[in-house]
Amino acid sequence: MPGRPPPPRRHEPAPGIVAPRADQPLRGGAKFLLVLSAALAIAVFYLFVVGAMVVLLVFLAAELIAFVALLRFGFARFLTPFLQRHSQLLMLFLRSAWIPSRVDFRVPITASDAPPLFDFLRELSRRMKVPAPREVLVEMNAGAWVRLHGLRRGASATTLGLGYDLIAALTEREIEAVMAHEMAHAKFVRRGLKRLLNGGLTRSARLAGALSDQVEVYRRAHQSFELAQGLLAIAHRWARLCARLVAAYSRQDEFEADLGAAEICGSGPLRSSLLKLERMGRNGPHWAGTNASPNSNAATDSAVGWRRNYRRRKRAPSPPRRTYSTPTPPTPPCTTGSRRCRRIPTAGAEPPRHRTPRPARCAGRAPGRRDSPRGAVGGTPRRS
Repeated sequence: MPGRPPPPRRHEPAPGIVAPRADQPLRGGAKFLLVLSAALAIAVFYLFVVGAMVVLLVFLAAELIAFVALLRFGFARFLTPFLQRHSQLLMLFLRSAWIPSRVDFRVPITASDAPPLFDFLRELSRRMKVPAPREVLVEMNAGAWVRLHGLRRGASATTLGLGYDLIAALTEREIEAVMAHEMAHAKFVRRGLKRLLNGGLTRSARLAGALSDQVEVYRRAHQSFELAQGLLAIAHRWARLCARLVAAYSRQDEFEADLGAAEICGSGPLRSSLLKLERMGRNGPHWAGTNASPNSNAATDSAVGWRRNYRRRKRAPSPPRRTYSTPTPPTPPCTTGSRRCRRIPTAGAEPPRHRTPRPARCAGRAPGRRDSPRGAVGGTPRRS
């Protein structure tokens, strides 16, 4: 119809709808601003850690001097709780700066085990102008990742990881598209910057978790630790900011890798592989793999996927609990002639008969006195 505006294209958002910055590719100054913000956030976090450690060291030095001065008067025991609290906080900051190595359950494969796979990797590396993977590992999940060595993009060799479920579920062209996506990471990712951001994010999360556990210990003991609570508030907010910025930067790396894989293998196999992996991830862990190392490109995406799955399980209603009744075991037969055993019913016995109440003239007898019925063995006849 004349005068009617044409419908918006699919790759352009409709008027009035603005896509989130983390869910669309950024170019030029916008991407540089995102990288600069993430790097500054990590740098400020390191400055916060150094400043907090310096303050704690000053507190400990002053308390040690006061402890030695009060030791000869017998009042040093009043400073012991403060020394313990501040030393524990200092150890938390020191431990958070160290990222422990994790045990990986992976199986390396060689060119003799899968010749077509290594032939495709060599051809793919030649077309992308990057070194071929130094090592190819297989693990028990539905993920794929690449571990980047060195500091510059596309400079050093890499380690490629493939999940056994991914190899079993996808077709040959879809597997090639996934490997092209991972090799595109080896070409486009700034390895030094990526390692700096992932390391800072991991350390900030470890510090926030350790401070939260420390505050919880004092809270359960009905005690307050104001210094730890203040440090926790700062560390928690800064860890959330770092996670948001690093996740946005990682999404830009994913966009570049998708574009590089689509240029090599086409968009059809890449799209079908992503849809299959998404369906597989709904019934299990995130497809990026839970065993990815902090230096791999899948480390940030696996953390985001784990948090999303955890929130989904938390919102889901829990199934009704079943209650099981344990049958009462049968009562063993009475083998003695005691008065207590006479009250236990035996199998096949008649139900006990209720005694008729005594007449009113007997209600005045002394408590605890029992009379045997007339005619019973060993009984005493009543007196009239």
